[in-house]
Amino acid sequence: MAHDPIESTGTLCMIPIAGLRAAYLCIKVRKRYGSAGKNSGFSPASNRPAPESPLDLVKVAITQMLAAYAYNSRDFVSCGTSFTEVAEIFRCTGKTEGEATAYHQLGRIAEDQCRLDDAELWFRKSLDIKLTSENHRGRAASYHHLGTIQYERGNYEAAEVFYHESLAISETLNDESVKRVTYHQLGMVADKQAELHCGRGPGTEKH
Repeated sequence: MAHDPIESTGTLCMIPIAGLRAAYLCIKVRKRYGSAGKNSGFSPASNRPAPESPLDLVKVAITQMLAAYAYNSRDFVSCGTSFTEVAEIFRCTGKTEGEATAYHQLGRIAEDQCRLDDAELWFRKSLDIKLTSENHRGRAASYHHLGTIQYERGNYEAAEVFYHESLAISETLNDESVKRVTYHQLGMVADKQAELHCGRGPGTEKH
């Protein structure tokens, strides 16, 4: 799988996981039993988290760190659960950019597990949100991963289309590092297309 040049999970360093889990459980208890009001993070009218609630912000931060820890430990089930929780918090509070990023990370998790159909679903869900915002860099990341999925499936023409979409955005942003990665992927696509055109399959020696 190609390295994600734009969006990444980040790394959890020097933070005891037991402490994170304890803080997370504390937040869940406060959220469930705390009294409604400004300090509890609840909207009395709806009994749902209020937008930009400090409680939600802390929970998101801790859950993202737990997700990063799980991802680096290759615990994809826990990582997926954490990012699903993050996506739901952002969805309920109307933070679409955060929601899109969480969906992108769920796509990466599925991609790492070679669950290409699930990965495509998450990346498209993320892209749908990004297309309604000014998150051009995020769009490039989504197109890049959709291209990689098509490449893994052997759909090289479709992969080329997605990579060119990503490249066009990167050129507009003048992001040289991302452009280099995308040009590399396009080169791999061209090589595969040449193999098919010449009647050579993967692993066949050139003469």
